[in-house]
Order: sequence, then C-alpha cells, then structure tokens
Amino acid sequence: MRLDIKNFYLTAALDYYKYMKIPLVLFPEWIKKQYNLDTHARDGFVFLEIRRAVWGLPQAGILANKLLRKRLKPHGYYECTNTPGLWRHTTRPITFLLVVDNFGVKYVGKEHADHLINCLKMETYKLTEDWEGGLYCGILLQWDYAKRRLDISMPGYIKKQLLKYEQIMRRIQHCPYSPEPKRYGTDAQSPLPQDISRKINDKEINRYRKLSEAFYTMQEQWT
Repeated sequence: MRLDIKNFYLTAALDYYKYMKIPLVLFPEWIKKQYNLDTHARDGFVFLEIRRAVWGLPQAGILANKLLRKRLKPHGYYECTNTPGLWRHTTRPITFLLVVDNFGVKYVGKEHADHLINCLKMETYKLTEDWEGGLYCGILLQWDYAKRRLDISMPGYIKKQLLKYEQIMRRIQHCPYSPEPKRYGTDAQSPLPQDISRKINDKEINRYRKLSEAFYTMQEQWT
C-alpha cells in the first residue's frame, strides 16, 4: 500500500529562526490589506520571521525526518541504521520505505497497516491512503503474488521525453547519431576526414547529456 502525508514538510519547528526579505510589490492587494503590510514595509520590502519549515527551505527535509523519528519512536517504529529511508517496527511484521513524503508500505496482516495509519493520524499528520499501492514515486507497480513477480514501468515517460527534447523517432534507433559506414580493404586504411564542425557550448553540452540519459532509459524500456 501507499501513504502520502500532505503536510509532512510543514510541521517541523526550526532549530533557530530564519528571516526572509520580500519586495512589497510581490504581494497581492488583498494580502496587503489583510495583514496591513503597507505599515510594516520598510524601503519597499517586508521582512518575515520563519519559525517552522516551509517549502523550498534546504533543511526542511531533514527536520521533517527528525520529527517523524521522534513521533514514531514511542509507537515502536525506527529507521534502519544502514538503510536510510527504510523503517521497521520492533515487533510487528511491517516495513515502509519513505521517499520525500510518500510511504511505500509492506505488511503482513491489515491490522498492522491500520496500526501505522492510526499512529500517523494520532501525530496530527494528514494522510492519503492507497491500499492498492499501484503507483509509487511516479512508477507503476504491477504485482503478481502467485508468481512472486513485480513489473515496474513509467507509462507515458518515453513520449514525454521525446516531446521535451523535440525528437521524432519513427523507428528504433540504437545510437544517438548515424555512425561512419564500414570500409574494407585499402579504404579502411584511409585517414578520417578532418572534423570541421563547430564546438558546442556549455548549454548544448548539458542538453546532449540529458538527451543521452533519456535515450538510454528509453532503450532499456524497449529491450
């Protein structure tokens, strides 16, 4: 099954307060009126004090995980020492893998899964439950318990990558460019023609690197 905590990154208190400087012009008029920001602004800026984790804060993830450890410890759950993100229970046959705010839960007996859900709700977390567990971290999971087999896939991934990199592929391509044709006999000893193509810039290098990664991912799915 899969659990998703909606407010996972927004509940942890900061070890020390952070401060943010935001231009007043970025606030909508109704926000300015609601909080009377015009009287609090200074030199066209509003200064905010951040006391709890917010989206985009670099330490939000580690603070949220520390808080989860503290809250689940009294219920018997702990994070494995040598496998960060993998959690177990001291006595119950249940484990879960935590990626960002998604719980991939493996259990033997529904009562144990209910125990985890109740513990999380008891600690004020808001959950979304998916008992089928067919989708986790964007990956489609197809379980065959009789054959003890799991098929994973990412529907639509190849199409999205082709659109993203503006590639039109009408047939399977085994390399990102057309190779030099094979030559035999004396022709094979001839020197290669001088490369007169222009050098690519850093932006193009980064693009082609990502394109190569997408190409090899698509090739693996085709094979």
